[in-house]
Amino acid sequence: MRLIQNPKPKTQNPPRVDVLACMLMLLLAVVFMSPGILPGRVAVATQQLLVFPPWHSIYPDIQTIQTGGDPLLQQLPWRHWAQQEWAAGRFPLWSSSPLGGMPLFASMQPAVLYPLHLLWVLLPIGYGTGVITALKLWLAGVGMWILLRAMGIHPSAALLSSLGFMFGTTMVIWSPWQNTAVYLVLPWIAWAVYNWCWHNRRSALVWLVVLIAIAIFGGHPETLFNMGVVVALWSLGLIVASPRRHWLGKIGGLALAALIGLGLGAIQLLPFLEAVSLSHEAAIRTNANAYGELHLGTHAMQDWVLPRSEGQPAEGVLGGVHNFHETNGYVGLVAIVGLLLAPVAGLKRRIEFRKVVPWVVIGALAWILTYDDAFGQAIRLLPGFNQSLNVRWVWMIGFAALVVSAFGWDWLARAVGHVSRFTFQLVGVGMVALGLVLMAIHASGMIPQPVMQQAGPWNMANDDYRLYWAVWAGGVALAVVGAAMLWARARARWIGPMLLTALLLVDMWSLLFSFVASAPADQYYPKTRFLRDLKNIPHTERVITRFAGLIANSALVYGIRDWRAQDPMISDRAYKAALLFDPDLPKRPGDNYNMVMIQVRLQIAPMLGIRYFVSSRNPNEEEPEPDRPPITRLEYKEGLGLWRIEGVPGFTYLSDNVQMVPDEAAALAWMKGLTWTQVRAYSALVEAAPHALAAVQHDPDGGSPGNVEVEEYTPGHIRLRSNALRPALLVVAESWYPGWRATIDGQPVEVLRANYLSQGVVVPTGSHTVELEYSPDSFRYGLLVSLGALVVLGMLGVLLVSAMRHDARYSL
Repeated sequence: MRLIQNPKPKTQNPPRVDVLACMLMLLLAVVFMSPGILPGRVAVATQQLLVFPPWHSIYPDIQTIQTGGDPLLQQLPWRHWAQQEWAAGRFPLWSSSPLGGMPLFASMQPAVLYPLHLLWVLLPIGYGTGVITALKLWLAGVGMWILLRAMGIHPSAALLSSLGFMFGTTMVIWSPWQNTAVYLVLPWIAWAVYNWCWHNRRSALVWLVVLIAIAIFGGHPETLFNMGVVVALWSLGLIVASPRRHWLGKIGGLALAALIGLGLGAIQLLPFLEAVSLSHEAAIRTNANAYGELHLGTHAMQDWVLPRSEGQPAEGVLGGVHNFHETNGYVGLVAIVGLLLAPVAGLKRRIEFRKVVPWVVIGALAWILTYDDAFGQAIRLLPGFNQSLNVRWVWMIGFAALVVSAFGWDWLARAVGHVSRFTFQLVGVGMVALGLVLMAIHASGMIPQPVMQQAGPWNMANDDYRLYWAVWAGGVALAVVGAAMLWARARARWIGPMLLTALLLVDMWSLLFSFVASAPADQYYPKTRFLRDLKNIPHTERVITRFAGLIANSALVYGIRDWRAQDPMISDRAYKAALLFDPDLPKRPGDNYNMVMIQVRLQIAPMLGIRYFVSSRNPNEEEPEPDRPPITRLEYKEGLGLWRIEGVPGFTYLSDNVQMVPDEAAALAWMKGLTWTQVRAYSALVEAAPHALAAVQHDPDGGSPGNVEVEEYTPGHIRLRSNALRPALLVVAESWYPGWRATIDGQPVEVLRANYLSQGVVVPTGSHTVELEYSPDSFRYGLLVSLGALVVLGMLGVLLVSAMRHDARYSL
């Protein structure tokens, strides 16, 4: 039995329609991002950095009411790090600055291999931010366009949903983050799946392989999981709608493409799996219920029709439990009206149910995961779901809504009006006019902005605020419905699509244009005298910052080896080491996330290779600790001072005063109990079995065991000259991590855990060359698997081209 009735075949539009649509979307993306692309500007919210010393002394008038600032404090420093490594001829595998060194590539966060991010090798990062963001928006729109056009959606309807996806809350607000780098691939993958399952196009499998790998390289595993669920449901719906005799072949093709795609991404996946198992993120998510219980209340549903009901940070408005970023997946009132048209088309049996039903199911599942207390809770506790922030299923609700909405508008675009032209046009024109008047009144400022109650640096959204924006939303809704009525008339069909497109853009841009960060180029990580002087510190030495100043990760931009880091994928050991400095850090959530340390226990610093520290306060004016070594102030300017601790170990040293402990808990307890006496004696701690330290000889008179010279030090590679008077432990303040290997005069030796976080090697008497290199098996095996998958993909491509040539000859 046929599930659809489609009496009028959908005509194929000439390719120029696709070209024109893609050019229009590119133009709109560039215009939207123009504040950050124009000469002399950067697409960065620099005020989030410049309110802290030492920058604030140069820009004293800059203020901000926004907290966080991940793009400036995380993503862009990681891009700088990757660009610097590429420029030095090294693969960006290991960063020596944060937390004593960490495998940033393995964390996925920098998304080093993502195609768009590779453009930063050629572009200045500050300027390239706006360019790459515009490209992300454009590629999102083009992906939605090709998906909908492949399913036969009318160009006007496809354009509305494409623009809704481009300029929806998710893509715009999260554009600097890695999750949108993955999210924008969703329509492309859905298109490839559709072409294979519906049209049996073998080339679609090749595309699917490449797109899966790109999604992996996007750098956000959580979004990747959500997309995997969505694509699986979409594939299932298409396969079930096909004849049963084709099911096995369809499933086999998708499984093969997924396997090869995962193989292509293995170079990123295998290191990530190793890193995530050691991460603090994994440690705090061991409780399956921790994230399973995180979802939105039903009051948040109003964001779909009144997106400013809870405010947005760009206005300094804070409302509800979650912020504007998490709760809002708004894709425009045009999409909402399209959703209402879709069931009407279904009742008239003018809609292709086999294509629509999977997206209805996907949207309903995402809705349940986001809002439902009972059934949603059961799903949120399932494996995979319980490890993700389920509030982000809002994004998948928005995507499914746009697809279903496109089918609604498609029906209207192909329908022929049978009611009175006069009635439709008169009512439609009246509604459009009234809507535009309300929008104009609101935009003109005739309705004063509500006065809101202060809550610290924020304002609280209230009923006056919601009413203020409800006027705007009501005007948009009236104009959209009126434009839809005009579209329904055959003689005025060109007016409706144009009005709807304009209304969608005005609606989305009025909401989201304030999120397009822009600042003068000279405010992008500006250099100061204090920062220039910090670069005079020996390149092997690290610094640590006390109190607010030198925001973590900014050191990656300036080439300063600040020990702190802001990264959700830091190892659990590194996080616990940070608590050794400032045990109260978890009590201050904002400081904990941004790693702003207030009370740094200085005796911990030398044991982790830190002799220099930055502080806005003079430590000599504080209550002195017993037996503390001298602290020399090297300079004080721009609100910050630089101090050096004298007579203590630095980046590397030899020790024969070694304490052995059996496990991490004992090592942590030893570090917590450190005294300045132990530090001045060049003590060391090792987690190892007794035989590992059997060769070390302790001098009871306390004589020095020798010295160490650093001959070469680059990220992931260290060469030292050990001059030992007797067998001793060589301590190197580079974080111990799986994959570090050591040799002495070319002969492999064991790398021990020293001083809780660092590395240690037992060296013999005399002068010897010691080399440490980061070469993890996870990366090497991942590289081999990816190369193998690339070869298989190439072979499939050759077979595909050969088959296409054969089919062409046969058809002739």
